[in-house]
Amino acid sequence: MKKLLIPVAVIVIAIIGYSAYLVYDLQAVMADGTVKAFRVGDIMIDFPAHIKTVYVAEGQRVEAGQPLMLLDLSQYRAQIARKEQELRSLQTQLQQETSEVGQLENDLAHAEATFALSRQILRDKEHLYAEGLISRYELDNIRQETRADETRAANLRQALEAKTKGISARQAILDQMDSVRSELEALKNKLELSCIKDNAVVAPMAGVVSEIGYRAGDVVDDEKKLLTILSDEQLYVHVHVPELLIRDITIGSSARFIPVAYDHFLPFADRKEYTGKVTDISRMVVAQGSERVFTVKVALDNPDQYLVPNLSGQVKFFKK
Repeated sequence: MKKLLIPVAVIVIAIIGYSAYLVYDLQAVMADGTVKAFRVGDIMIDFPAHIKTVYVAEGQRVEAGQPLMLLDLSQYRAQIARKEQELRSLQTQLQQETSEVGQLENDLAHAEATFALSRQILRDKEHLYAEGLISRYELDNIRQETRADETRAANLRQALEAKTKGISARQAILDQMDSVRSELEALKNKLELSCIKDNAVVAPMAGVVSEIGYRAGDVVDDEKKLLTILSDEQLYVHVHVPELLIRDITIGSSARFIPVAYDHFLPFADRKEYTGKVTDISRMVVAQGSERVFTVKVALDNPDQYLVPNLSGQVKFFKK
């Protein structure tokens, strides 16, 4: 008799527990939810390129650093090479301009020294002429040579001033070099993206490939992303809760997520169910079809390999 009482007691306890569960479950607020990734990486490039090969397909899982696409960057690298050549040409011009200014400065210094010496000689000759020791002809020749030295010094001074007055040619070249150097640096920096390695686009993080925007042979549009990576390492459930039901949900409310994909074809004992808590409730009501809803985020306690981005299902929120 005692042996019979034990199974009966177990059954009764099970029935009571299941009944309590049903009552608790009936108190739940039900809403549709979709699994989302906390981290979403849209991959874009804003320089000329052609798509040579696409290595992945939508829905494929990739690891960080895994090649996604192969690019033809020959046009862009040629653009960089032209800028480098322009900078080298400006450097040559600067060297020439610096050399010319230096030569003028040296020539002027020599001419001024020669003119100073000529003036001293002229003063000496004038004294000799006054004493009748040299002829008028000799004095005139000395005066003519002195004027020639003065003219040469004046011409060189004028040429040097023209080279250095206001924004000199040298300064103009320096300014142009700064501009070209900045443009060249900007061009090279675009290739320094973490998602670009040599001629390949690589995954910036592990996750699932989504929204591939190009096929092999396409030309890249700098306003259109190449593809998106949805990180599957941190996931949450994005839920739209009707505004009439939101009063029963607060930050920290317990929730249970039952994916549609695993709810029908798996045996009851194997059906997937995930527990979690509400971490965020939007401060704004939005229209969804004919309903007005609040957006609610649910962080899950027990994610596994079956939980993937964009998986849909039902969310049960339990009243505290």
